[in-house]
Formats: sequence, C-alpha cells, structure tokens
Amino acid sequence: KRPVVYETHAQTEGRVCTTCHRNKRWGLFPKRKKSPTGYASECKSCFNKRRKTTLHANWHKWKASILRSNLLHRSSEEIRNTTPTVAELKLWLETEPWICSYSGVTLTKETLSIDHKLPIVRGGDNSLSNLCLCTRTINGAKGTMSEEEFKGIMSIVSSWEDKGQRLFKRLRSSYH
Repeated sequence: KRPVVYETHAQTEGRVCTTCHRNKRWGLFPKRKKSPTGYASECKSCFNKRRKTTLHANWHKWKASILRSNLLHRSSEEIRNTTPTVAELKLWLETEPWICSYSGVTLTKETLSIDHKLPIVRGGDNSLSNLCLCTRTINGAKGTMSEEEFKGIMSIVSSWEDKGQRLFKRLRSSYH
C-alpha cells in the first residue's frame, strides 16, 4: 500500500472530493482545522446533500439534540437535573400534536418553537410538563410571561383590530 500524501493548500489548486470523486478547487471544500490540509475531504455540495438526507431521515432526533443542548446551556445546575434526555425529547416531538399551544395554528419544521410555560427566570424548569410547542413569533411575544398571563393578554387583544401586534412589538423591544 502506498502511504497517503497530503497536499497542502499552497501546493495545489484543489483536491478530489471523497464522495463525488471530482477534482475541485479549495474554495469548494469546508475548512477543517484538524485536517492535515486544513480542508475537509468532502466538498460543500456533497456534505450538504448528505446532511440534508440525514436530517430529513432523523429530523426529530436532530431537533431533540439541539433542544436539549439549548435547555442545558441556559440552565442552572439544579434545573439541569429536570432536563429530559435526547430520547425523551425525540419521543415527545414525535407524539406531541404540532399545534401552537397559544394560537392553535398548525406548526411546521420552520415555524416550530419550544416554550417554557413558566419561564426559568420565574421559577420554571426544563421538565416536559413545563414545555410546550408554539410558533416562533408567539414565543418571542410571550417573553417571560407565564402561560396564564399570556393567554389572558391574548384573550384581551384578540378583539383588537391589529390583534395586539403593536403591543407585542413594543414589549419585545423593551427586552432588547
């Protein structure tokens, strides 16, 4: 067997993609610090196709993994103990109806957001009983209100001409 010779960026114009086996210029490969060449062995196009296929097949697991990471990142040590596992979150995402808890709108992968019914800053935790599915827009408008407070405001503003959009915009701007 011949030893593998790694060519550096300065020595060549590019490399052969290990997936499509086409010779491509360096700019078409993602950078990788740990690679001997400084670039990945798979071109960006092949990487994105593979990633898209993998994400489509395992979307719930991928979303559960991201969700758990976000929940752990924003939590104190005592709240981390209530954070569900990736498997529990995956099952929850698969079995929970994809309907916004606050507006009743059907959710898609693009509009899906996870909300704490009682926010962590107000004493809530990461348990599944304290999490609900909602739209990103509503999650942002709810801010640090509890579920009951937000539903109360929603019932009041539902009769307004703009459905409270100006109010929620002002509330969001006060948090930033």
